[in-house]
Amino acid sequence: MSGARRWRIALAVVVGLLSASCSGIPSGGQAEVVRTVEGPQNPSQPLTPQSGQAPDQVIRGFIAASADNRSDQSQGKPFAAARPFLTARASEAWQPAKERIVVVGDDYALSQDKDDASTYTLVAQQVGVLAVDKSYTAAAAGVEALKIHVVEVDGEWRIDVPPTALVITTSDFSANYLERPVYFLNSTGTNLVPDLRYLPRSSTEAVRADRLVSMLLSGPSARLSSGVTSMLSGSVRLAANVVIDTGGVVRVDLTGVSLPTDLARQALAAQLAWTVRSEGTVAITVDGAPLDSAQPDQIYSSGTTASFDPDTTPAIGRTAARDPYYLDSDGRIVSLVDSKPMWGEWGTRGEVKSAAMSAATGAVAAVVQDGDSQQLRLGYPLEQAEAERTVLTASSLTQPTFDRFGNELWVVQDGQTDPQVIRLTISAQVSQQVVSVPGLDKLGKVTALQLSPDGVRVAVVASESLYIGTIERISQEGTTRVQVVGLTELSRALPGGVGAVVFRSAAELLVAAGPDRSHRPVSVSIDGREISPRTSSGIFDNVTALAIDDEHAYISFGSRIWRLSGSLTSGEWETPDPKIPAFVGTAPFLPN
Repeated sequence: MSGARRWRIALAVVVGLLSASCSGIPSGGQAEVVRTVEGPQNPSQPLTPQSGQAPDQVIRGFIAASADNRSDQSQGKPFAAARPFLTARASEAWQPAKERIVVVGDDYALSQDKDDASTYTLVAQQVGVLAVDKSYTAAAAGVEALKIHVVEVDGEWRIDVPPTALVITTSDFSANYLERPVYFLNSTGTNLVPDLRYLPRSSTEAVRADRLVSMLLSGPSARLSSGVTSMLSGSVRLAANVVIDTGGVVRVDLTGVSLPTDLARQALAAQLAWTVRSEGTVAITVDGAPLDSAQPDQIYSSGTTASFDPDTTPAIGRTAARDPYYLDSDGRIVSLVDSKPMWGEWGTRGEVKSAAMSAATGAVAAVVQDGDSQQLRLGYPLEQAEAERTVLTASSLTQPTFDRFGNELWVVQDGQTDPQVIRLTISAQVSQQVVSVPGLDKLGKVTALQLSPDGVRVAVVASESLYIGTIERISQEGTTRVQVVGLTELSRALPGGVGAVVFRSAAELLVAAGPDRSHRPVSVSIDGREISPRTSSGIFDNVTALAIDDEHAYISFGSRIWRLSGSLTSGEWETPDPKIPAFVGTAPFLPN
């Protein structure tokens, strides 16, 4: 994720790795299969142990050198920079490429054991874990201790018992690893879904392209696996090494491919093109023959496969929408473009508490206060042809959220007391389903829920903490059962609580977070690795609502609506109408 200066404030979690089965550290996914490929031509000088260093200096040097995973030129062993800090026997047995990487805070401490002067304990804030498939998981709570043992070899201290997992500080991780999404497909194969992975910055473009394709062939990360599919699964494998030609084209030759339809072949091309797009465009062959025999010279890119874009909402069936809206002081829905009330009772009656609009169909869903209860009402006001209808009633309802195609509407009912996630399927007759979300009942009050643009993830705010889960769809006897699995907290490194949340893209969230009554915009990657405060210039009160798309960004605070002028990194929040210095309103929303 690009943006302003990153910061992370981790909860106090200490890493303990005395055995391969470690308490407090999540298990990783499948091992990444990577072939030996030529490394960087001009590597920087690695860290080396210095003569006369004390044991704690050797340990700190080992931790710092562990961020460099380059291989030595003679034996090809990875993490060559860290090996001189080990004894010869420990280096021979050490296989860090098969271990998870534990990312800890920069301010870790080392203490010498009272009963054994050769044993040191590392105490650290655990920030997260990079699994062997290079997917990242934000840290879970827990307190453990990491033990490291040293011995004296020829008058110099060396480590003879390194930790089972590789330990890297968060600053070294940021300096040495690049975020790269690997793309899979939603359950219907109609759009891409990003799966964030991390590769060494020291690797060349050719190495990165090769590893990204290998990751794609190895399948999705554990948290995402139940929500996605792939055209590069099963018997599909590489027929030859991935190379980048002199024109900068990544050339991928596959074998074991059996895709009978043009759509399936296009989906495969999209997965590869989007996965390696940071390294170049891609040419795809199957056993040496072009993927598409009708276009033998086809070069694929994210542009030529744009129909699979995870962030683009297709306009289908009904009137599509793009304009932003807000609620005036009477709870009426009003356009932020021309200040006209929305057609129908929503623009005249008032009492609207929150609303959402489908960019695909123009459908609007609004939560309306009705005495002591709240109603979820659905309509198509842009068509000005039919009245709104009530589709759900509860004691409380969160802001509704549409799926990518406008076919589904999700909301949390009774979030203050007995939260239930409700999925409404929109057709001539609206049907309801209670979505199973294991663990949701233990999280406290649920105040927000949002669907991702790709339709595979859901973000939830419960007890002012941010969670993300994967939407699993299981088809049985003509019906589809939907549940949310793998609910994972992302907010342990955020300062204070979380209020509003929206997806900025399929790979990034924008939240209002901070100390009580001081929420400000913050970007959070979908794996919780990158947390970036966004511009707060012009904001002087608690941000209570967010709305964003490719062209607009709006917030609400202190019963005012503010629009972003400039970028999220350095722009200014200001009134959306220069003629109205204090633009009164709440709950801005944009078509999803």
